[in-house]
Amino acid sequence: MRIFCFPHAGGGSLAYRGWRHPTAALDVIPVVLPGREALRQQRMPTRMTEVIDYLVGALGPRLVGDYAFFGHSFGAGVAYELTRRLHEQGSRLPRLLAVSGRRAPNRAPIWPPVHAASDETFLNYLVGLGGIPSEVVENPALLQAFLPSLRADFTVHETYVAPTNPALPLPVSAFTGAQDPAVSVTDVLAWRDITTNSFRARVFPGGHFYLREHGTAILSAMYDDLEGPTPR
Repeated sequence: MRIFCFPHAGGGSLAYRGWRHPTAALDVIPVVLPGREALRQQRMPTRMTEVIDYLVGALGPRLVGDYAFFGHSFGAGVAYELTRRLHEQGSRLPRLLAVSGRRAPNRAPIWPPVHAASDETFLNYLVGLGGIPSEVVENPALLQAFLPSLRADFTVHETYVAPTNPALPLPVSAFTGAQDPAVSVTDVLAWRDITTNSFRARVFPGGHFYLREHGTAILSAMYDDLEGPTPR
């Protein structure tokens, strides 16, 4: 079973480095957006529709057979919107949509937008989430290399307008850290409202980036949930 994994804002394939299912039953495929890693020469999208247009073209031929989506934080919103686009097109849906560390689309944000804030304000917010390693914060050149993709992804995230009819006909699994300062457990549990199929939620110890310590457990939980019915 292929698991396409969408990273947090500014992230790439390294976000899922070391993710392995104990039985090798799940094939983890990190998704890289334009403007980073091998795609660093491409323009970074700044609107959700641009992100989804790119992914439909880049991933479309690979979304056959049985597969699933996992997205963390910004990546959860991308995974959800890509699933919505596939549903609208009448394409084959993932067997499971797994979302992590992000409020449900029908929940209003609790923090003011920061994508257009000063570098100091923007970075203070990111450091508070634990999203930037100290060695990056203390290295101005490295920090400047990370900022463009972070701002682009936050622009996508904070200008995104949720659909008025958000429900999808496939199983949804939600994950979060109990001490996440950016997303409440209640916000994550609200993902139950975007599916007309089954829903399961799990809370792990840790903050916004709890998944760095719980990748194997998340994959095992997804494997269990994939034993459920195929979505309509």
